[in-house]
Amino acid sequence: MNVPSIDATKQNIIDWCNQDKIVVKVQELKPDDPVLNFSIASGKIAIYNQKRFPDRTYLQCDIGFAPEQITMMQSWDNTKRTNFVSSLTKNAIEFDYQSEFLLDGNNIKGVRIHKFLVGDFTKSDFIHTLVRLQNILGYTFNILNLTMGTELSLQQQQNQSSSENPLTG
Repeated sequence: MNVPSIDATKQNIIDWCNQDKIVVKVQELKPDDPVLNFSIASGKIAIYNQKRFPDRTYLQCDIGFAPEQITMMQSWDNTKRTNFVSSLTKNAIEFDYQSEFLLDGNNIKGVRIHKFLVGDFTKSDFIHTLVRLQNILGYTFNILNLTMGTELSLQQQQNQSSSENPLTG
């Protein structure tokens, strides 16, 4: 496997994005940063290279949940939580990306989505992966909104039904 220099990879990404009018911002790192060789942001997607895996370029985005969504998920039983996690995990397998849940104790506070390229890759490989991750981000965000919206609607209907029940008041 041919592994280009870190500087060449970084410059290629910047050049390719500029050629295709994709807005990117190079993140300034401390010269002695213990983790990253470089980090570039394109919208909600971080593009970076880690010192421990210099042959891999990662593309990553996080979806954070609003406090109301976290509170709502806290009220879910294990079946509902398991179905939610299973659905997102199934999507990751189906669409060939890695995902992980961002946790705060036992609470899910978000989802991290990422893909990576290994070794020497072309502009086509990079742009394809970037656009694919943008699409996966949009799709996942829509699935989350639908799931959360449906659940919120059900909870509101249940609350309304129980408040209208003369036997419960």
